[in-house]
Amino acid sequence: MAENLHTQSFLERLDPRVKFFALVLLGTQVFVFNSVSALSLAGTVLLFAIPASRISTMFLLKRLSSISFFTLVIIALNTFTVSGDVLFEFMDMYATREGLLLGVELSARLALLLVAATVFIRTTPIPSMIDGIEAALHPLRRQLGPLMQVLTLALNFVPLLMQSAHQIKKAQVARGADIERSMLLQVRFAVAAAVPLFAMAFRSSEQLALAMESRCYDPHAERTHYSQLKFRPTDRLISALIAIEFTVSALV
Repeated sequence: MAENLHTQSFLERLDPRVKFFALVLLGTQVFVFNSVSALSLAGTVLLFAIPASRISTMFLLKRLSSISFFTLVIIALNTFTVSGDVLFEFMDMYATREGLLLGVELSARLALLLVAATVFIRTTPIPSMIDGIEAALHPLRRQLGPLMQVLTLALNFVPLLMQSAHQIKKAQVARGADIERSMLLQVRFAVAAAVPLFAMAFRSSEQLALAMESRCYDPHAERTHYSQLKFRPTDRLISALIAIEFTVSALV
């Protein structure tokens, strides 16, 4: 156990409630606050979080490249639809400086949120993630019991769906399909793979519902946990720093 803790990154050793709390505040800061200072502070926090998570830069760049098409569309739409100072004219459409800046800002917000979510997912195993969310919402357990159960099952289905999608992709590649050749082929593969993935998800969820019903499962009943969450001094310090950073972002 000690060896496992030694090989874990700093963020992996943090309490999942702290990471969930930080993700919610960063997400609010990125998409609610309009100041450039708030975005800069969020980016600074992520610059410290990336090395603390031991996530490779190439992996993050690959994740960011996956949304490059959408960011270009966002920038283009805002550039040609938002009124302001005209930069140039293209096919009777006017590109404005305000639209370009707005498109870049929205793309930056999307990229920051993607990086924050990637760091959270890569440093938090799904069982710990579920335990953290349940512990954070424990005072509302009576009201949110069924909702928490649905969220728990949905999170558990994520790796199952990803594994099935990977198997379908490997099967297509084994048959000679060059899926990575272009964006159009990747979109066609995603649409084609959606049907068997949804069929598998519905079949598995129905089997799980029957199993839970046969065992008289009650979402409002008290449940025990294999891993008991406990705040350490480091968790309290990081929570305080995140709260201070969020407060400063709200005031600037």
